[in-house]
Amino acid sequence: MKNNQRFEMVLNTSDKYAINLAAELAGTSMANFVRSAAKEKALQIIDKETRISLNEKDFTKFANALSGGFQPNEALKRAMEKAGNLEIV
Repeated sequence: MKNNQRFEMVLNTSDKYAINLAAELAGTSMANFVRSAAKEKALQIIDKETRISLNEKDFTKFANALSGGFQPNEALKRAMEKAGNLEIV
C-alpha cells in the first residue's frame, strides 16, 4: 500500500498565476509550494484549536486547584470504598 495520496484542485487563472509565481520565487515546484503552504496552515490551525489558553486569573485558579489538597466528597468516598481503593491522607 502506498503512503502517498492524491489531491486535486481547480484554480482560477489569477490564483494559479499567483501560486505559480510564488513557487518560482521560492525555487520550488507549484505542487511542493502548495503542499508546504497547506501543511503549514493546517498545523497552525490544529495548534490554535487544540490549545487551551487561560488568562492570568484562570491560570492562578487552575494552578491552585492542582497544588491544593484534594478532599473527596461523600459520594466519591463511598465509590472509592466500594471499589476498595479508599486512601485517606
